Amino acid sequence: MLSVNTGSTPKRHGWLLNGEAIKHYAERGFPISLLQPPAKENSPITPSKPPVENTYYGTIMGVLYSDNYMDGTNLSSDEMPSPEPTCIGGTLYVTNYRVVFKQGEDKILFSAPLTSIIKAEARYPGDHNMINDEIPYDFLSRSKGCLFIRTKDLQVARMFFHSDSSETVTDTVKSINHYAPKDINQVFAFVSSQNSHFTPEQRANGWCNYLLAEYERLGINNDCAWRVTNINEDYKFCDTYPNMLVVPKSFSDDDLRIVAGFRSRARIPALTWRHKTSGAIITRSSQPMVGITRARSKQDEDLLEHIRRATKQSQLNIIDCRPRANALANTVMGKGYENTAYYPQCSISFMGIDHIHTMNQSLQMLSRLCHTEGSLNKANLEACGWLNHTKAIMSAANKVVQSIERYQGVLIHCSDGWDRTAQVSALAQVLLDPYYRTIHGFRVLIEKEFVSFGHKFLDRMCHVPPSGASESSPIFVQFVDCVFQVWQQCPSYFEFNELFLITLLDHSYSCLYGNFLYNCERERESAKVQSNTISIWSHVQERLDLYVNIWYGRHSTVRRLQYDRNLYNTMTMGSPRPLDMSEIGEEVDPNSFTVVLSPDCSLDMLASNFWTGYYTRYSTSMKSTYRDLIHSELEECKMEIEKLKKEKKEKEKETNRLTSKIKKYKEEIKKRDAELQKYETIRDEEHNHDCILVNATPDEEINRTVMKNIDESGIVFEDYFKV
Repeated sequence: MLSVNTGSTPKRHGWLLNGEAIKHYAERGFPISLLQPPAKENSPITPSKPPVENTYYGTIMGVLYSDNYMDGTNLSSDEMPSPEPTCIGGTLYVTNYRVVFKQGEDKILFSAPLTSIIKAEARYPGDHNMINDEIPYDFLSRSKGCLFIRTKDLQVARMFFHSDSSETVTDTVKSINHYAPKDINQVFAFVSSQNSHFTPEQRANGWCNYLLAEYERLGINNDCAWRVTNINEDYKFCDTYPNMLVVPKSFSDDDLRIVAGFRSRARIPALTWRHKTSGAIITRSSQPMVGITRARSKQDEDLLEHIRRATKQSQLNIIDCRPRANALANTVMGKGYENTAYYPQCSISFMGIDHIHTMNQSLQMLSRLCHTEGSLNKANLEACGWLNHTKAIMSAANKVVQSIERYQGVLIHCSDGWDRTAQVSALAQVLLDPYYRTIHGFRVLIEKEFVSFGHKFLDRMCHVPPSGASESSPIFVQFVDCVFQVWQQCPSYFEFNELFLITLLDHSYSCLYGNFLYNCERERESAKVQSNTISIWSHVQERLDLYVNIWYGRHSTVRRLQYDRNLYNTMTMGSPRPLDMSEIGEEVDPNSFTVVLSPDCSLDMLASNFWTGYYTRYSTSMKSTYRDLIHSELEECKMEIEKLKKEKKEKEKETNRLTSKIKKYKEEIKKRDAELQKYETIRDEEHNHDCILVNATPDEEINRTVMKNIDESGIVFEDYFKV
């Protein structure tokens, strides 16, 4: 580890504005006083740091802030960015982990891990780049230049140095480039684990062996048709595959070795998921080595036949993730795709998902859209290609699900089987299996489909400068984006929230944890990642409450709410929770999660669900629009609540009126009952008195006559005297 600079700390001064602020102040005459350093900044401010985060390169007082605002994870609802242009001063630090700018002692305004920085360059008055930025020359002439930073998670910042600074912008850029890791073994994950606050038990839980337990959960050990083979125990069979593979029990290891010679990179067809009831399976592999001569391998053909028989189904569907033209072009390089004439009872479908370079270009165009006012619309999103790629991946996953629901097995592959194959296989399992929609299950899915089966995180995330041509591509970002698209349509079927997905993406770039380092399991074992770094799952488990979706399992409640999606996302991100779920009253039904999800992957739906919470979280203009929309929806909700309260009050008033009326009727009935009782008592007394008078007559015959008349008419004395 590099030593800490303990010498005197050089200071440089500047200011922080967004793009609108520059025009705002330029039109009104930018005051020279704003270029002066803060009055009370006499000593460096020590930022809050991850473990062993050391400040290597002094401090810079004051920054010009351009397209970003504050880190959303450090903001409360009252600290949302103001839509008005602002000028913010603070202190910039270059550490062994990140570049961080702070205002005061606690508030972080900009933070970018060194491994996530795409570009850090010095810009000066008169430069072509500065002219394109439309920054007033009068403002530039009073500064020492601008530090421009662009990151992989779509942050853009311009930091201006005051003219009295003792150091130059170029010196700062050199410092950033110097302390950024040049080798994957130098990243901060290996440093931070030395003084980690996690207990040995927490560290161990983050690295627990999931693969064997996952195969047991899928019923592999109890199924005589499948077996776990240790043919790759030392990674000599296939250096990019996990050390445990599931293959048909009827197929020998010797034949597997022959198949490895016919599959690109020896990535043979291996089981990755099994339906515990129907036995339908998902397998994955790389492309076959057929070439322009259309070469064959009897063992490869037999393996696919054994896979089909193991599922006891009549059909095995091969899902080739590539466009058909790309697969055909690969035959020139000795590769290609399966000829179904040689694979009986197999079908093949091409999904049209483009290669990694097209995806990377699409992300760059999307980044420009996210930082351009009013550019995020359906037409532009389609033009940059991002939604089309998302649609292709989701459509392929839907096709896998349809095959499984018809009780047919599936083999998924692309070229080498570690990019598009991982995306489609993992997304299909999210749709099929509710276990993968839980926090723990999603962890198992990521570790299985991406980490163990050899997704090239090092190359795709470009954690360190590549030795040759760059192979960076947002494969993992695309997959998580697809999951969020499904989450948007079926939010109550996921245990995790949006913040959980954003956290995974942020740390796939940060190199703060060891899970996403290197390109395969063999390289991680060689570097002893589990003993030398912390797992991101230890971090997730420690802050589990932040990542739990409060709507999980409450399907009818979610349907009743019908909130705007932007508002709903805000309500479900982290804590504090906006609602007391005990007031809703809906109980979670564990049996309601078994449903297979079938998301709408039309461009209209994808555009309406575009993930603004991730892609535009650092854009001031987008955040302002996003915030205004949220506030508008909140006002509508408040109005609706007031309306419901008023209706409730009227109902209560009507209830009280009816209750009072019922009480009055009861009292009237009680009064009538009392009067009736009194009348009956008087009648009984008169009746008894009349009987006494009749009994006093001495003549028996007259007495009987009188009693008869009493019974018939009740008239006593008149009939008595008549007699």
